[in-house]
Amino acid sequence: AFSSALNSIRSSGVSCEVVIPPPPAGQTLDYQLVNVQYSLLDGSVVELVYDDTCVAANAWHYDNPAAPIYIELCSSSCSTANSSATTELDVEFGCAIRVY
Repeated sequence: AFSSALNSIRSSGVSCEVVIPPPPAGQTLDYQLVNVQYSLLDGSVVELVYDDTCVAANAWHYDNPAAPIYIELCSSSCSTANSSATTELDVEFGCAIRVY
């Protein structure tokens, strides 16, 4: 149910910082159940992994892991996501983290 709260973020460029929306009334957000990905013009999807150190390729992290307000793309992911080949950034809340 919460995954539809923020299904996609669209703009002329992909935002590298996404505000975490409040959960629906009576629910809480599990910060371990978040997936981030961006779509390319050719229809393919690039899944990003959580990496607080931003060492991994295609990674994201929270602004403050203890009390997150934002999801931030790591700098290399941000640069790639803002290439002309990217169409949208998607963030899923409440979904089991996909492992690659």
